[in-house]
Amino acid sequence: MVSYPKEYRRDAAAAKIVTKLMTPRANAYLVISFFTAPIRKRNTFLFPPLLRQQILDATPTESEHVLLYVTSPAPALAKLLGSIRCRFVAYGFGREGIEGNIEFKKPSLDGFFSDLVSARAIIANSGFSLVTEALHLGKPYLAVPVSHQFEQIFNAYWLEKSGYGAYWEELNKERVESFLFNLTHYRESLASYPRQGNQALLRKLDQTSGAQDPPPPTPTLSLGEIARQAKLKKQQREAQLKAKEAATHDAQASEAAPALPAKTAHLITNDDAPERATVTPVSAHPVSAPADSQADTGDHQAKAENWKSQIVNQKNAIAALQQDIKSLGDSIHFAGANCVANCAEWNERQQQKQQEVESMKAQLEEQQKALEEMQEAARKEGFGSTVYDP
Repeated sequence: MVSYPKEYRRDAAAAKIVTKLMTPRANAYLVISFFTAPIRKRNTFLFPPLLRQQILDATPTESEHVLLYVTSPAPALAKLLGSIRCRFVAYGFGREGIEGNIEFKKPSLDGFFSDLVSARAIIANSGFSLVTEALHLGKPYLAVPVSHQFEQIFNAYWLEKSGYGAYWEELNKERVESFLFNLTHYRESLASYPRQGNQALLRKLDQTSGAQDPPPPTPTLSLGEIARQAKLKKQQREAQLKAKEAATHDAQASEAAPALPAKTAHLITNDDAPERATVTPVSAHPVSAPADSQADTGDHQAKAENWKSQIVNQKNAIAALQQDIKSLGDSIHFAGANCVANCAEWNERQQQKQQEVESMKAQLEEQQKALEEMQEAARKEGFGSTVYDP
């Protein structure tokens, strides 16, 4: 069993519960750690820390400064270190400039990386990323874990237990000076620290994912893209169904209409004409239209409303797709040279987004073409712009 400070039993139990809830019944557990530990389950695999390529490619040097990093301004710590005979380069204090033996610097990925690679030692909180990068570079580490964060306490405890540095919840002058005095001892322990790349973990990840899942389609579609395609297909099916119903209704109305008898040609002569022409008075009341004429008018109006409904739905679908394209396009941001971690994975996801945008643009062209065809069909049937361009 992996040990930890006994006074943090409750924190350890809470962390264990959260971990189990987040990863229930996984097919495999790939665990990264800077120290070795016994494996208790057959589907659990232990690997060295996952490091960014910039750290793997770096050649560490040793300058005079100790790198100091805090996650929030700590004026008491700055005052304490100002009384120690050592040069410090400090990040996270919200200011810049040189005050005595401390050089405060503003946030900078390149600057921090350079100071990390060339530092004599590190004094910082004990987040996993910074701890493992410092150990890979052979830098002794004085860990001050953030209160009530068991992960940081656990990292600091094992860092000290492995002989790579020291661990204190609070610092004073004696503890800092003791750490600096023992730098040679810590470097000797770090000389045997296993420095490995990411290949073993990535190979296992490929094997595990390949064994469980079929190869993904090319290009890979996100859940949002799949949902958009399903929505468009549904709207197309509804439009086609309405058009079919309208056509069926027209055909039935045509078949139901009575056929008029053919008229026989007849030549009217004077003998057939009446002796006196009579004038039929015109009624002052309007004459109602025949029933067949009213039915034709109703069918025409119903068909107009049907076309108008289909065209409006198609326009709404196009507008929604255009908005999705804009939103997805605006979310694409490639990581630059200052990227700190997971840069390749991030950029790969941005490329997938670009592919999704191109696919959506192709769908947009098809939807716009379908709208034009619907409008042209409505025009040919004699409907005005209030129908084909509402």
